[in-house]
Amino acid sequence: MKKYLSFLILAFLSIAIQAQSDFKKSVEADYQQMADYIKKKDYNSPIFILKGIENRYSLLPNDEKKNYDGLLKDIYYNLACCYAMTGKETEALVSLENAIKEGYVNYAHIKKDTDLDSLRDLMKFKELLEPLRQKGDYVYILQQSGSYMKEPPAFTYQQPADIELVKLKEYFNLDSIAGNGNEVSKILNLMTWSHNLIRHDGSYMPPVEERTAISFYEYVKKNDKGINCRALAIFLNECYLAMGFKSYFITCLPKNEDDPDCHVINSVYSTVLNKWIWIDPTFNAWVKDEKGNMLGIREVRTRIIEGLPVFINEEANWNNKTKYTKEMYIDSYMSKNLYWFNRSAKSEINTDMTREYNCKVALLPLNHYLKNRDSLTYYSHDDNYFWENQ
Repeated sequence: MKKYLSFLILAFLSIAIQAQSDFKKSVEADYQQMADYIKKKDYNSPIFILKGIENRYSLLPNDEKKNYDGLLKDIYYNLACCYAMTGKETEALVSLENAIKEGYVNYAHIKKDTDLDSLRDLMKFKELLEPLRQKGDYVYILQQSGSYMKEPPAFTYQQPADIELVKLKEYFNLDSIAGNGNEVSKILNLMTWSHNLIRHDGSYMPPVEERTAISFYEYVKKNDKGINCRALAIFLNECYLAMGFKSYFITCLPKNEDDPDCHVINSVYSTVLNKWIWIDPTFNAWVKDEKGNMLGIREVRTRIIEGLPVFINEEANWNNKTKYTKEMYIDSYMSKNLYWFNRSAKSEINTDMTREYNCKVALLPLNHYLKNRDSLTYYSHDDNYFWENQ
């Protein structure tokens, strides 16, 4: 502690001139006195001095306390040392815990501070140090960092045989909803059913514990509520997965990061068409070319850029109240929200609530840099990777 206390004295004396006060002067004197006691191996007297400083600090106005940022953690750390040196293990551990709560993170110093040697075999001491190790043991942090990833995150899709999806399929009787037609008709039937089942409320994400199709449905049924486009796309995505379709929900975003308006839709893979197709349960919409061929999100964006025609289905609407045209839907709305994209690497039940286990993947134009980046998102400029070569 001696070297550490000497450092604290110097640090305290370096506080800005405007912070001069009776408190500062008294603490300077106290620190010098403590140093003298410690040289004489008197660890009891510094305890009373440190407790006195703590008490006087607590009486300072909040504005003045700001001038002594970090003082409390140093007081508590030195108390821990003094208590340990006088055989008061319980008090030492309490003081050390208080120091950590106040922001003490110098793991390397604790490991070599001989004043704390009497505590090292105590379980509580080890428990207190473990979180600090995650922040202050830099070699350990490197050792735990893991290997580098040679490839970007792989896109995966939950299998329909999984018990959660089997339950979902039975809960909504999805076979009946999808009907007995071809693959595309089943995809569209499920979209229209979800569009009619739950109304859209652009500002409302239900406060459910799990963002799942069943949770959303039971919430809106009980509370007579609509849900936002994200919740609708999550709902439909899980239904598609339950029916054996590869599907994901995707956030379509504008260039302007200050624009809060984006839109979330679905992308579903049709094995018959051998392509991903654009599906939007909010507007009961899908997109096609001049020949009536269904288009995917990537194709729609490319055609808009190249000035090629795109069309939407006649049934497109909002909440079965307002009919939507191509000009309303594509030209005035979606063209803004096709600048960059964000999707989960794993498409599965409750995808939206498992971020720490399921990173997101974003596709950005090569010349665009986001100011605000998410540490759990993998950012890519590779459209072939993002759209899975479709």
